[in-house]
Amino acid sequence: MSVNGPNSELKLNVDFQNAYKKSNILGMGSIMTTGATIPTEPDMKGLEVQQDKNENYNYEYYDNGNIRTKILINPQTKEKDKEWFFDENGQLKAETVFSDDVIESVMYSSYGKIKIFLDKKTQKHLSVIRYDQKDRIEMETIHNKDTGFPEFETVYDTETGKKIVEREFNPKIDNQITKIHNIDEKYPEAHYENFYDKNNNLVEVKHYNKDMRLVDSTRYSDDPLIRSKEYYNPDGSVAKTTEIVAGHELHPVATALAKDFSDENIKKIDCDNVVDVINDYSFRNRQIEAAKDMTDEERELLKDSFETDLSKVDVSVRLQNGLLEKIFENPDRTERSAQINHITNALKEKFVMVKRESSDLYCDNKEAVDKGINYICRRLDLCDNVKLPEAQKTLEIAVSMLENNDLFIDAANGEIDKINYQGVTGDCWLLAALNGIAETPNGKNLISDCVSINPETQDISVKLEGGKKEYIITQDDLLKSGRLSKGDADLRAMEIAFKRYYEDQIPPATLDGGHAFKAFEILTGNTSSMVVSAINPDNPSETHLSVMEGGNLCELDSNTIAKYKNKPLIVMGGLSALDELERLQPNVVICADAKTSEFESHQYWVKIDGDNVIVKEPHNSANEKVYSKEDFWQHFNGGLHVMIL
Repeated sequence: MSVNGPNSELKLNVDFQNAYKKSNILGMGSIMTTGATIPTEPDMKGLEVQQDKNENYNYEYYDNGNIRTKILINPQTKEKDKEWFFDENGQLKAETVFSDDVIESVMYSSYGKIKIFLDKKTQKHLSVIRYDQKDRIEMETIHNKDTGFPEFETVYDTETGKKIVEREFNPKIDNQITKIHNIDEKYPEAHYENFYDKNNNLVEVKHYNKDMRLVDSTRYSDDPLIRSKEYYNPDGSVAKTTEIVAGHELHPVATALAKDFSDENIKKIDCDNVVDVINDYSFRNRQIEAAKDMTDEERELLKDSFETDLSKVDVSVRLQNGLLEKIFENPDRTERSAQINHITNALKEKFVMVKRESSDLYCDNKEAVDKGINYICRRLDLCDNVKLPEAQKTLEIAVSMLENNDLFIDAANGEIDKINYQGVTGDCWLLAALNGIAETPNGKNLISDCVSINPETQDISVKLEGGKKEYIITQDDLLKSGRLSKGDADLRAMEIAFKRYYEDQIPPATLDGGHAFKAFEILTGNTSSMVVSAINPDNPSETHLSVMEGGNLCELDSNTIAKYKNKPLIVMGGLSALDELERLQPNVVICADAKTSEFESHQYWVKIDGDNVIVKEPHNSANEKVYSKEDFWQHFNGGLHVMIL
């Protein structure tokens, strides 16, 4: 077993093997991690046995390869009085004192020390105290002396020394919390009480405020996927009841719909909650459908989880039985028509409300916003009179647009020529590459060669791998992709094409996370080559860029640049590389990967201007920041991704 943190290799003596079982460690504020190996006696080779000058004590030394152990043995009792553990550098990592009844062990790490008290006879925990780096107490856990399980736990504010959280555990069941008392200013004097059945399954959690008035109560069902929650008025009456599915609290109307799908319930939906109700209802049914495919082991994972996250469970989620699907399956045409009209009217009101109340639609093109709202509202007006699949598609688009605050509709023109913004998809690497290409003279031609528009249908054709692969993007595809970039339809169409390209891979992949050189490769169909700064043998003070090809180096300069047109390059070098790349502008795309703590991991595209580097980033293509070349290299390390155009 090891101390949590950088000193994860710290190992304990065999005498602690039973005391530090995993079941006794979990729940103590992650005091220690699990999975480390506890050395056993055969692994510890005795180096020597020494006796002090007064012949009162014997010292035994052991070495298991990583940990040096020194044991102080009482010659009268022949038992250990004290034990020390040192790492290979001689640094003290742990020390233990053995008394008649108690074992006191202190472990040291860069995060502070941990003090553990054990019953010497039973080897069960008595208490655990954790300190910070300044030796201030952070947390204290008192264990039941009979079971060794946690009974009381207190968390302290290390600055003031005041208690901030108190927890009570069931002393008969390991780490079963029965009550939490928060003393945080944000939640003053809040109390939680947990109730368990005879099989120790959590059945209810009650939450009280500082005046001990019941605020809400969560009840657990036999299905670990589903819980119910009641909120209470000051007089103790129930204010509202909701359903919680997989940790997701549903809108009360969605809960009512799930239990009683009727025209009356649907008409409770208004413009304020229409998107939430549609998504909540669909979410509930998707998760319940998924639960049918769970194995017993997967359901067990959910059983004791207070905040269930089904995304961690590998099950097949089938998008069935959502609210819209239920409406369209309604065999009563009159009732179905009324339900569709109600939903479409609520959605149209929501569009107008969002436009009126939103000061930032994440798009500078306000004309495109008006066009988008008018377009979708016209489609919603027709929903009751068109074929059901078309109506269903329209409603799905409307929900997607509202949910992603994506109210604009733009006309593609074969160019990336508008200010654009990264969406919630982690494809900064792709947007940096495409924006960088679009800002160069030859790059504009490359984009227009890859993107074409059908004048009759307005469908967009995007070609990748140098024209070997083609993807057709419809207007509906654009409108249903609100999680992608905003502001330029051609850029989003190319994103969708790249997304489909990755989905076609085996195994399928996503756009989240990547590097600009990969975007260059997929776009052109050419593989990347490494570029290094090479020293001129005739003049060691001079350097130049050289492309590595088949073990040979070929100089990259204005004379050889045509040879590498549309060739992705990964450039490794210092300030001299920036000087050389500057000479190849304007028809060169340069992308950088920032990895410092200030900028985090993010991809940018850059231009070099004398002693400065102009940096632009995908969150807003109009924003730019200027750095000196020295500052640029300090923040934007990890190589440059380059393509000659």
